[in-house]
Amino acid sequence: MSILTKQYWIDVLNPQQIVKTTIQTIIGTILIGSFFMVASDYIFPPPNIHGKWEFTTYPDTAKSKKHSIMELSYTVRIFQEGNKLKGVGEKIQAEIPKNNLGIQELKEKYNGKQRTRIELEGFIEKNYFLQNKIKFIYHEGGSNGKGPRKTVTIQSLTVKDSNTLIGNFDSTISDSMGKTTWKKIND
Repeated sequence: MSILTKQYWIDVLNPQQIVKTTIQTIIGTILIGSFFMVASDYIFPPPNIHGKWEFTTYPDTAKSKKHSIMELSYTVRIFQEGNKLKGVGEKIQAEIPKNNLGIQELKEKYNGKQRTRIELEGFIEKNYFLQNKIKFIYHEGGSNGKGPRKTVTIQSLTVKDSNTLIGNFDSTISDSMGKTTWKKIND
């Protein structure tokens, strides 16, 4: 049948066929949408990040030699609402391990007023067929009298197991970049 014939257009523009196809499309869309809503909440739930954590940054590079090997440790409390994350914490330790750079070893533990406060915000990036990514940004130091200036650090993490997160960080502290490890603290 040619598209130039009247019968072809009567068959194509048949109101019953148009209504039938439209209803099938709407039902299919509702079913597929419902499946993904159920899958995201029950089949592929976000990882549980809520709770008390301790993390340490291990730099690979930085502008200053001192910051290129200085490991910083923090304790944080994370609140999770779905895929959104918020938290507060404090820097608890700075360590410069034995090295060949001529920089003196250091291990400072901070207590009470010595601790610098951080505030974190983040989210869980859902990947249905790959590992979920957890992204955090936090500010440290600044005008409150703690630290010489306010710094910003961004972390991108993945879940190793229910008590361990691993990933990378990028910080304005001497333009440092490197790896980070998080461990859940069970009270």
